[in-house]
Amino acid sequence: MRAALFLAAPPWTSVAEQLELAALADNLGLDALWADADGDHDGACLLGLLAGRTRRIGLGCTDPAATGRAAATLGGFAGARLRAEPLDRSRIVAVAVGEDDRAARAAVAAWPAADASAGDAIATTPAGLDAELARRAAAGTETLIAVPCGSDRRAVVRALAAATETL
Repeated sequence: MRAALFLAAPPWTSVAEQLELAALADNLGLDALWADADGDHDGACLLGLLAGRTRRIGLGCTDPAATGRAAATLGGFAGARLRAEPLDRSRIVAVAVGEDDRAARAAVAAWPAADASAGDAIATTPAGLDAELARRAAAGTETLIAVPCGSDRRAVVRALAAATETL
Protein backbone atom coordinates (compact mmCIF):
# COMPACT_ATOMS: atom_id res chain seq x y z
CA MET A 1 0.00 0.00 0.00
CA ARG A 2 1.11 3.53 -0.76
CA ALA A 3 0.36 6.53 1.43
CA ALA A 4 -0.43 10.01 0.19
CA LEU A 5 -1.17 13.17 2.16
CA PHE A 6 -4.08 15.54 1.74
CA LEU A 7 -2.98 18.97 2.93
CA ALA A 8 -6.16 20.74 4.02
CA ALA A 9 -6.44 24.46 3.39
CA PRO A 10 -6.11 27.01 6.18
CA PRO A 11 -7.29 27.37 8.85
CA TRP A 12 -7.13 23.55 9.20
CA THR A 13 -3.45 23.51 8.21
CA SER A 14 -1.40 26.69 7.74
CA VAL A 15 0.65 27.11 4.57
CA ALA A 16 3.84 26.99 6.67
CA GLU A 17 2.77 23.69 8.21
CA GLN A 18 1.77 22.34 4.79
CA LEU A 19 5.29 23.04 3.56
CA GLU A 20 6.82 21.35 6.63
CA LEU A 21 4.61 18.28 6.23
CA ALA A 22 5.36 18.17 2.50
CA ALA A 23 9.13 18.15 3.05
CA LEU A 24 8.79 15.46 5.72
CA ALA A 25 6.54 13.31 3.51
CA ASP A 26 8.98 13.68 0.61
CA ASN A 27 11.96 12.70 2.77
CA LEU A 28 10.09 9.69 4.19
CA GLY A 29 9.08 8.35 0.78
CA LEU A 30 5.31 8.91 0.73
CA ASP A 31 3.70 8.61 -2.69
CA ALA A 32 1.94 11.93 -3.23
CA LEU A 33 0.69 15.22 -1.77
CA TRP A 34 -2.70 16.65 -2.58
CA ALA A 35 -3.17 20.40 -2.03
CA ASP A 36 -6.60 21.69 -1.08
CA ALA A 37 -7.59 24.65 -3.25
CA ASP A 38 -10.65 26.34 -1.84
CA GLY A 39 -12.18 29.68 -2.77
CA ASP A 40 -9.55 31.69 -0.91
CA HIS A 41 -6.39 29.72 -1.75
CA ASP A 42 -4.75 29.38 -5.15
CA GLY A 43 -3.93 25.74 -5.87
CA ALA A 44 -1.39 26.53 -8.61
CA CYS A 45 0.51 28.84 -6.27
CA LEU A 46 0.50 26.22 -3.52
CA LEU A 47 1.69 23.52 -5.96
CA GLY A 48 4.58 25.81 -6.92
CA LEU A 49 5.54 26.22 -3.27
CA LEU A 50 5.28 22.46 -2.70
CA ALA A 51 7.37 21.72 -5.80
CA GLY A 52 10.08 24.04 -4.50
CA ARG A 53 10.10 22.33 -1.11
CA THR A 54 10.13 18.72 -2.38
CA ARG A 55 12.20 16.63 -4.78
CA ARG A 56 10.42 13.42 -5.78
CA ILE A 57 6.94 13.15 -4.32
CA GLY A 58 3.93 13.34 -6.65
CA LEU A 59 1.89 16.55 -6.46
CA GLY A 60 -1.81 17.08 -7.07
CA CYS A 61 -4.55 19.56 -6.30
CA THR A 62 -8.29 19.40 -5.64
CA ASP A 63 -8.65 21.87 -8.52
CA PRO A 64 -7.62 20.13 -11.79
CA ALA A 65 -7.34 23.50 -13.55
CA ALA A 66 -4.79 24.61 -10.94
CA THR A 67 -2.79 21.45 -11.60
CA GLY A 68 -2.84 22.26 -15.32
CA ARG A 69 -1.68 25.84 -14.71
CA ALA A 70 1.08 24.61 -12.40
CA ALA A 71 2.21 22.06 -15.00
CA ALA A 72 2.38 24.76 -17.67
CA THR A 73 4.31 27.08 -15.37
CA LEU A 74 6.65 24.59 -13.71
CA GLY A 75 7.34 22.57 -16.86
CA GLY A 76 10.51 20.52 -16.53
CA PHE A 77 11.09 21.65 -12.94
CA ALA A 78 8.31 19.52 -11.50
CA GLY A 79 5.89 18.83 -14.35
CA ALA A 80 6.47 15.07 -14.34
CA ARG A 81 5.51 14.91 -10.65
CA LEU A 82 2.14 16.64 -11.11
CA ARG A 83 -0.94 14.39 -10.94
CA ALA A 84 -3.45 15.29 -13.64
CA GLU A 85 -6.25 13.05 -12.38
CA PRO A 86 -8.87 14.70 -10.18
CA LEU A 87 -8.91 13.77 -6.52
CA ASP A 88 -11.87 11.71 -5.39
CA ARG A 89 -12.50 13.40 -2.04
CA SER A 90 -14.45 10.37 -0.80
CA ARG A 91 -11.13 8.48 -0.72
CA ILE A 92 -9.65 10.85 1.88
CA VAL A 93 -9.17 9.30 5.31
CA ALA A 94 -8.64 11.39 8.42
CA VAL A 95 -5.77 9.82 10.37
CA ALA A 96 -4.75 10.52 13.96
CA VAL A 97 -2.17 8.61 15.91
CA GLY A 98 -2.24 9.29 19.62
CA GLU A 99 -0.93 7.89 22.85
CA ASP A 100 -4.35 6.34 23.34
CA ASP A 101 -7.38 5.71 21.13
CA ARG A 102 -9.46 8.32 22.96
CA ALA A 103 -7.04 11.14 22.11
CA ALA A 104 -6.85 10.00 18.50
CA ARG A 105 -10.66 9.82 18.19
CA ALA A 106 -10.94 13.36 19.53
CA ALA A 107 -8.38 14.56 16.98
CA VAL A 108 -10.29 13.20 13.97
CA ALA A 109 -13.70 14.24 15.28
CA ALA A 110 -13.32 17.75 13.83
CA TRP A 111 -12.36 16.58 10.34
CA PRO A 112 -15.76 15.40 9.01
CA ALA A 113 -17.29 18.63 10.33
CA ALA A 114 -14.70 20.59 8.35
CA ASP A 115 -15.39 18.67 5.11
CA ALA A 116 -18.53 16.57 4.87
CA SER A 117 -17.34 14.97 1.61
CA ALA A 118 -14.38 13.31 3.32
CA GLY A 119 -14.22 9.56 3.66
CA ASP A 120 -13.80 7.64 6.87
CA ALA A 121 -11.28 8.00 9.68
CA ILE A 122 -8.53 6.07 11.41
CA ALA A 123 -8.03 6.93 15.07
CA THR A 124 -5.48 4.68 16.68
CA THR A 125 -2.22 4.28 18.54
CA PRO A 126 1.10 3.90 16.67
CA ALA A 127 0.95 0.13 17.22
CA GLY A 128 -2.64 -0.05 15.97
CA LEU A 129 -1.86 1.81 12.75
CA ASP A 130 0.06 -1.16 11.30
CA ALA A 131 -2.92 -3.48 11.80
CA GLU A 132 -5.40 -0.93 10.41
CA LEU A 133 -3.35 -0.36 7.25
CA ALA A 134 -2.79 -4.11 6.79
CA ARG A 135 -6.56 -4.64 7.01
CA ARG A 136 -7.18 -1.98 4.38
CA ALA A 137 -4.46 -3.38 2.10
CA ALA A 138 -6.02 -6.85 2.38
CA ALA A 139 -9.35 -5.30 1.37
CA GLY A 140 -7.77 -3.91 -1.81
CA THR A 141 -6.87 -0.34 -0.87
CA GLU A 142 -3.88 0.60 -3.03
CA THR A 143 -3.30 4.16 -1.84
CA LEU A 144 -4.38 5.69 1.44
CA ILE A 145 -4.95 9.45 1.08
CA ALA A 146 -4.56 10.70 4.63
CA VAL A 147 -5.23 14.06 6.20
CA PRO A 148 -3.06 14.15 9.32
CA CYS A 149 -5.04 15.16 12.41
CA GLY A 150 -4.17 16.01 15.98
CA SER A 151 -1.66 18.21 17.68
CA ASP A 152 1.39 16.37 16.30
CA ARG A 153 0.70 15.98 12.58
CA ARG A 154 4.38 15.28 11.92
CA ALA A 155 4.11 12.17 14.10
CA VAL A 156 1.16 11.02 12.00
CA VAL A 157 3.21 11.44 8.80
CA ARG A 158 6.13 9.51 10.32
CA ALA A 159 3.81 6.73 11.53
CA LEU A 160 2.17 6.47 8.07
CA ALA A 161 5.56 6.24 6.38
CA ALA A 162 6.78 3.56 8.78
CA ALA A 163 3.57 1.53 8.54
CA THR A 164 3.36 1.60 4.72
CA GLU A 165 7.00 0.53 4.36
CA THR A 166 6.11 -2.84 5.87
CA LEU A 167 3.09 -3.57 3.63
